[in-house]
Amino acid sequence: MKLQLPNSNRRTALLLIACVTIAGLAGCRFTSDTSFDEAPSQRRSAEVRLAEAAGDHWPGFRGVNGTGVSSAANLPATWDDRLGVRWSTAVPGVGNSSPVVWDERIFLTTADENRQLKLLCYDRADGALRWQQSAGHATGRRHAKNGDASPTPVTDGNRVFAFFGAQGMLCCDLDGNLLWHQSLGDADHPWGIASSPILFDDLVIQLYDGEPVSSLIAMKQATGEIAWRTTRDSTGCWSTPAVMAYGEGASQTFSVIVNGTGCERPDEGYIIAYDPRTGAEQWRVRGASDAGVPAPLVVGDMVVVASGRRGNIMLLHPSTDGDTAPSGARDRSTAACEVMWTIPHRGPFVPTGVVYEGLLYQIGDQGVFTCYDAATGKTIYEQRLPGNYSAGLIAGDGKIYATNEEGRSYVVRAGASYELLSTNDLHAPVLATPAVAGGDLFVRTDRQLFCIPAQLPEPASVNEAAPFENGDDPPDQALR
Repeated sequence: MKLQLPNSNRRTALLLIACVTIAGLAGCRFTSDTSFDEAPSQRRSAEVRLAEAAGDHWPGFRGVNGTGVSSAANLPATWDDRLGVRWSTAVPGVGNSSPVVWDERIFLTTADENRQLKLLCYDRADGALRWQQSAGHATGRRHAKNGDASPTPVTDGNRVFAFFGAQGMLCCDLDGNLLWHQSLGDADHPWGIASSPILFDDLVIQLYDGEPVSSLIAMKQATGEIAWRTTRDSTGCWSTPAVMAYGEGASQTFSVIVNGTGCERPDEGYIIAYDPRTGAEQWRVRGASDAGVPAPLVVGDMVVVASGRRGNIMLLHPSTDGDTAPSGARDRSTAACEVMWTIPHRGPFVPTGVVYEGLLYQIGDQGVFTCYDAATGKTIYEQRLPGNYSAGLIAGDGKIYATNEEGRSYVVRAGASYELLSTNDLHAPVLATPAVAGGDLFVRTDRQLFCIPAQLPEPASVNEAAPFENGDDPPDQALR
């Protein structure tokens, strides 16, 4: 069987459903006849509409479908905090949420020094603050690297949704008018919350794991009314779910894939699939570690999951025929989902990888950058990039972008041999995954938002105005 993955020019036709982590050191060959080359459905779900302009927008965490891949051409390769910057603008407060871009608007979340939560909208042309909407006062515990504003917003081009933990889900139109604000209850956890919302049809779906209660919740996009809530047997998961489709005709199935449940013993957690329409559990596969942070990455009718804390990396192939039987190296397979290969204890703790033009790329927390053959799991090459990493990898225009926590971005040429194209330094902490839209790269540091264009502007401009109406400067403390 010849296995192919979609290239960037065919990405729009192949990305079919909702709003990532790849790695592997060794593996076995695929035996399924299923190919990554074709998407299983033409259903016009919310993410299908977004995918029609995948190169122009970055609508949620890691872009369309959470792939981390842009179809835009002529992406930037060289910059620093002054040269090669179209504009930079101050971002008040602190937050790890990533930029979300739709047309001329950029959305971010933040929490100020008093833990006041806000959804912010910036003008893409010059970085000026267009509007801000309050979400209330944060409560509960938080980790030093995971504050009150870690979940990334999501938009369908009509509404923007932002999740703030115990303060619930906020929905605004693109002009900042509050449409609804839905409480989801308290799911306190000592590490805080980080999972971002995703869209499916007329629903916005949120993973809300905590202690002692964890759940997956769907709300109606128009009203915020809770459509369903499913309790999870989880002690904590910080991954953003993904939606996938598999099967054909009457047997076609849609699933929300959640990577991890949290557990006390290594490899005893689960990857679980839920029906996005009802919340009913469809299948589960054992093998997740006790801290699920990297998001699942859907490619066609398969999904790669990489469990945090040096957990397993697995490729899963869900089935609708119910005849899969566990055997040999695939002893974690179930009747509804076959485990194609497993690479033990190679998963990163935090960063999410990327699948691009047939290859899998992964950055470890300590900078081990690895390229794998996507069909076999075979290691192509491995290099070490300096620094520690929390931001996930993104890709496009033949380039892979890896940004470390010190704000240094390494641009690597995509392909089967390692070639470092450039090293670029913003001289400021970065924990948020960058965004790409229309050829522009958007990077959030601890106190600023940068727009880095493909074509260098002359002269570059800096917007130093404090974005909040009270005129307060951003706090001096480091990102937390």
